[in-house]
Amino acid sequence: MLFVGLDLSTQQLKLTAVRVDAGDSDVLAQTHHAAWSCAVAFDMDLPRYGTTNGAISDGARAVHTPTLLWVDALDLLLGRLQDQGFPFHEVRAIAGCAQQHGSVYWSANARSILRSLRSSEPLASQLRDKNAFSVPMSPIWQDTSTRIQCDRLEAAVGGPDALAAITGSRAFERFTGPQIAKVHDTAPEAYANTAHISLVSSFLASLLVGDLAPIDVSDGSGMNLLNLHTRDWDERLLDACAPDLRRRLGPAPPVLPTTSLGCISPYFVARYAFSPDCIVCPFTGDNPGTICSLPLRPDDLLVSLGTSDTLCYTTDTPTPTRSGHVFCHPFWNTQYVGMLVFQNGSLTREWVKDTYADGQWSLFERHALDDTQGRQDVVGCYYLAPEITPSHPGGRVYRLQDGCDVKEFDPPSLNCRAVVESQMLRRPWTRILATGGAAANPAILQIMADVFGLPVYTMRDNGVNSASFGGALMALHVYGRSAGHAGEYDGLPDRYNGQLHLAASPRHDRQHASVGTLASMYARFGIAQ
Repeated sequence: MLFVGLDLSTQQLKLTAVRVDAGDSDVLAQTHHAAWSCAVAFDMDLPRYGTTNGAISDGARAVHTPTLLWVDALDLLLGRLQDQGFPFHEVRAIAGCAQQHGSVYWSANARSILRSLRSSEPLASQLRDKNAFSVPMSPIWQDTSTRIQCDRLEAAVGGPDALAAITGSRAFERFTGPQIAKVHDTAPEAYANTAHISLVSSFLASLLVGDLAPIDVSDGSGMNLLNLHTRDWDERLLDACAPDLRRRLGPAPPVLPTTSLGCISPYFVARYAFSPDCIVCPFTGDNPGTICSLPLRPDDLLVSLGTSDTLCYTTDTPTPTRSGHVFCHPFWNTQYVGMLVFQNGSLTREWVKDTYADGQWSLFERHALDDTQGRQDVVGCYYLAPEITPSHPGGRVYRLQDGCDVKEFDPPSLNCRAVVESQMLRRPWTRILATGGAAANPAILQIMADVFGLPVYTMRDNGVNSASFGGALMALHVYGRSAGHAGEYDGLPDRYNGQLHLAASPRHDRQHASVGTLASMYARFGIAQ
């Protein structure tokens, strides 16, 4: 039997299918392995939407993705699997995740459209022709155009610290609450025509279940609207954001991904031969999904190296701050996820690679690990895009060499090492689990180990996408519990064959950037910490 996980990220839609050969035995007690993977790259596979790195920017601070692009991507992904002979009928459950904070705006007839899809036609054409979306462009996490709305939300509860105490985060421009408020403020007619608002994760679940799916409690934590302590929407924040918002988010509180939304839409049964009994689970955010993919211990630090870089850890004592985030754990009611997000991630590394390593990752790696350069006193901060942590408007690169600020390093190839060091921080952990596209780069992992002074582990099978793999494990868990099996979720990641691999150990004889040198650089250039 197969269990499918989907990950709708900024630049791709990815699928991982996990196989469990359990027969009639307890599926939660069996070893499982990744048996199938497939992906759709938005820029390359769907160029007609005109995206760059999966998004469209207005040239200032607003960043969106056409909502129909994501629908088209699902059509294309499932069509490719069908051409490859994928056994849809063996899939017992589907779960998954998506980029956090993005929002989708459904029109009044959306539910009837989802319930009456014709299997002879693609999804995208039916949703387009019937005007399923009241706002055709979905604001995503890279959008930084909502400072006015952020100030309004913070003022409603007594300031940024008060908001962080309630929701786990101060008001961030990319969070969904400020984005919804901006839609209401700048497009009131479109907001009035909106019957339901989804996160990107619950939007994808809605397509699969053929109805408007609820938001899950972990992804809902990234909206500036959810009370961490009650795990329900905060009425003061809903009122400050936009009128009649609870109805548009769904009258019930957010759900845990441990529940079932029901069986897959008849559309997918008829078009792709899914079993009519295939379960669809609530979808969560990509960072919570990644957490679900790994045997994360309390003293582990998870570093996800993607379009943005994210540092995550689990805790049972939430301590929100202005710079970081606390989210509800996707599975455990008594646990939370601490998180720091850095917007200048893989795209910034690629810019350094293209500028200083002739566009070659192999040369980038040689420069980054050059022993002669590794003992030079250099530190850089690369804010090409507006930065989240620390807050910075973007468009600047700062460099210090031998204690002096310089326009360029000597030699310039030092940028390859400096950009990776600047993206790492020290924390009191015992090991690092690294995921994301850049986790396949040995130079980045080695510098990470050097800067943190900790061993770095990755999934042994680098071809497995951790977020979609986490979705597959969530699907397996929900199916097993629905079948009456007694196993708990926290054992599932450990039973993945060859789960973790020691990728890099710290080299203590290397001089590298530290928190102290970065703090000095922030003070010199007036960067808020």
